[in-house]
Amino acid sequence: MANHTGYPDTQAFFYTCRQCDTVERIDYAAETTQDGMLFTGWYRLEGGAKVYWNSDVKCPVCQRNRRHGNLKATYKASRQCDDACKEARGEKCVCSCGGRHHGEKHSRHTQIVLFA
Repeated sequence: MANHTGYPDTQAFFYTCRQCDTVERIDYAAETTQDGMLFTGWYRLEGGAKVYWNSDVKCPVCQRNRRHGNLKATYKASRQCDDACKEARGEKCVCSCGGRHHGEKHSRHTQIVLFA
C-alpha cells in the first residue's frame, strides 16, 4: 500500500525533559487508512503493539512531561555531518545528512513497519 497523504513515511521526534535534562530521539511510521489516502497518526511498534507519539511524552527517568517536536531537516551539501549533528539535542538539522544521523546518540531503537 502506498502513502498518498502528503505526509512522509517516517518522522523523527525529539523529546527533551527540562527536569532531568534527558533527550531522546524516537522514529515513528505514518499510520494511514487502508487505502493510504488519509493520515491518522505517528506510531512505533513495541512488542508487536502500536505505540503512538503522544504516549512517549512522559520522561522515562523522572516521569514528568517532556517538551517535544519533530525533526526539521535541511540538506546542505557544503556542511559535513559530524559528531555535533549526531550528538545534537534539538530538532533542527542543517548539514549533509539531511537529518538521517541528527541526534542518533539519543535514539531509541524501535521497530518501524512501512506499508504493512
